[in-house]
Amino acid sequence: MKQLKKYKKILNKTVKSIGDCTDHLYKEGWAEASSGNLSIDVSNSIPGKKIKNEQWLLITRSGCRFRETARRPWNDVLLIRTGSKKGIRIEYSGKKNARPTSELPTHKLIHDFYRKKKTRGTAVIHTHPTYIIALTHLKDYRQTDILNRLLVSIHPEIKAFIPEGVGFVPYLPPGSERIAVATQNAIEKHRVIIWEKHGCIAVADDLDRALDLIMIMEKAARIFFIARSAGFDLQELSQQQVDDLTNIKKR
Repeated sequence: MKQLKKYKKILNKTVKSIGDCTDHLYKEGWAEASSGNLSIDVSNSIPGKKIKNEQWLLITRSGCRFRETARRPWNDVLLIRTGSKKGIRIEYSGKKNARPTSELPTHKLIHDFYRKKKTRGTAVIHTHPTYIIALTHLKDYRQTDILNRLLVSIHPEIKAFIPEGVGFVPYLPPGSERIAVATQNAIEKHRVIIWEKHGCIAVADDLDRALDLIMIMEKAARIFFIARSAGFDLQELSQQQVDDLTNIKKR
C-alpha cells in the first residue's frame, strides 16, 4: 500500500471538498448512520503514464459515518485504480482493511460512461433526501414524465438547473449490479436519478454542483408535502407556463 504523503499534496483540496460535502449531507439528515457514498474521478490529477481505460477514483469506504468523515475525510476515503487487467486496486486507504462502498458497481459504471464520453473529473453523490424518498412512496409519481411534471410545476428553478429533468429507477436491491446497470442506462439522459424508496444519485463536474442538483430537487418535494399537509390542493403550472420555462437561465 502506498503511503498517504505521496497523494496528500495533489489531492488534499479534493479530499477537503469531500469533507465539506459529507458535512452538509449529514446536517441535512440525508446520511443517517453509515448511509450515503460519493466518488470523484481524479485521473487527471495523478501524475505519470496511465494504461488505456485506466481510472483513478477517490471513493468513500464501506461503513463510514458522514458525520465523522466531515471531520477526518482522509480516514474515510480510498484511492482506487480501475480498468487494468488486475481489476480494482486500492492505492490508498485511510483505514486498514477498508473496502469501497457497497454501491461501487454504480459509481464505476457511471464513471465508465463519462470516460467513454471523454469527460474526466466527474463527481458522483448518492444520498437519501427525505422528501424525495417520501415522494416515491406515492404510486401516482413513480413514472418519469409525471414525476418531472410535478417537480417543475412546484419549483420552476428545476428547469434552470436540471433542464433535462430527473431520471427514475423503480425499486431494485441496493448495492446490486441490477441497480447499477439501470442507473447507467438512465444516466445517458439524466444527471440526477431517483431510486424508488431509496434515495438519489447526482452527477456533476464537482461535488458542489452535484449537491446543488439534489438540493433543488429536494426543495420541490418538500414544498409538495408542506402544501399537502396544510390541506391545500397544489396549483400546478399550465403546460404553457412550463413551456415558457425553456429559456429560464441559472441565477
